[in-house]
Amino acid sequence: MSVEHAIELMLRLTNILSELDDNILADPNVLRLRPMLFNIVSRLPANPADCANNAGTPAASTPNADIIADADENTPGDRSLAVQDRAGAVLADIHEPYLLPSEIRPLYDPDPTPKSSRKAEDRALGILLRSFKSRPDEDYLEAFRDIAQLSLSVSSISTPSREADTLTNHQERVYCRHNILSQITGQNLASNAINRLFHSIEAIKFASDWSATVGSGSRNWKNTFYKTTFLRTANVSIDLGDAEIANLLSGDLKTEYSTWRRQQERKVTARNRLLHLYNTFGAGVLVDPFWNVDNLAGRHTADFRQVVDLIATHLPGTRGEDGQYTAAETRRNLHRCGGKAAIAIARVLSGEPCAAHVRHFLHQYPPEWTPL
Repeated sequence: MSVEHAIELMLRLTNILSELDDNILADPNVLRLRPMLFNIVSRLPANPADCANNAGTPAASTPNADIIADADENTPGDRSLAVQDRAGAVLADIHEPYLLPSEIRPLYDPDPTPKSSRKAEDRALGILLRSFKSRPDEDYLEAFRDIAQLSLSVSSISTPSREADTLTNHQERVYCRHNILSQITGQNLASNAINRLFHSIEAIKFASDWSATVGSGSRNWKNTFYKTTFLRTANVSIDLGDAEIANLLSGDLKTEYSTWRRQQERKVTARNRLLHLYNTFGAGVLVDPFWNVDNLAGRHTADFRQVVDLIATHLPGTRGEDGQYTAAETRRNLHRCGGKAAIAIARVLSGEPCAAHVRHFLHQYPPEWTPL
């Protein structure tokens, strides 16, 4: 290879990589090649003439060659590139076919993949972007026939949930939501799918009301919520004076309260994460069991939130069943398809009252879309 050809090759590869970095999410399919291209460029000698002198000789590996390394082990600059690569690869799934009911059903089987792994997160994000094919209930019944059993009274959940909806004070609603969530968790459900679906709906409602408590006095109110709820859990009278309560929480119940509060704060954080995902991708989060609150309360990759936000701000237009969609229409379609799938699964697993509860939620709590 001549020096001129080596220089030309190096410049062309570097320019291609630069163009991808300038418009990192323009074409997710092309971006699947970016890590390989980066590795090639990172191995090029600093002196272009060396390309000719060392032709046919493998270049030594450089410390920055592996851009797909764990984000925690990279420099800040490499972490940013890793986020872009990861988001681009996930975005490519938006052009994959819709999932059929027979493809949704395996999502409800135990998955040995650690929930905090990048592989599991990216797979679940890709499913949200692929979305779900609109199919008749018969197809869902056939796909979910083996788990279509439930011993839960839907009215025991939907009635107090709707009664809470009528309360005008969102802070009062938070207490009601907490009680409903505790009731759901404590019941022995024959179907984990319906349990998770109900729990996710209440968690989104809780987070919506919780997030509405902002501004002056909000911190004190949330502290009061934790204290009051703990005292009720510990069967301690909430009619005690402030001084007596303070003495209990800083004395005999200090350790118990601190442990309990940390657990509850993780749950509240997880509910807020689910609300953010719902406001970003729509009702698909109700379909895939991966997005249950217990998973969201656990460990996740360090750049997960960055990846989600980058995907959200770079959703492309897509070809829909009824024409070409803009990015905003694509997101509304994701919500519409997710909602139809969630309602169909609810109806097949538990009957029309359960499906009506999901439909009521989707109508009363549409996503407050994050900006594109």
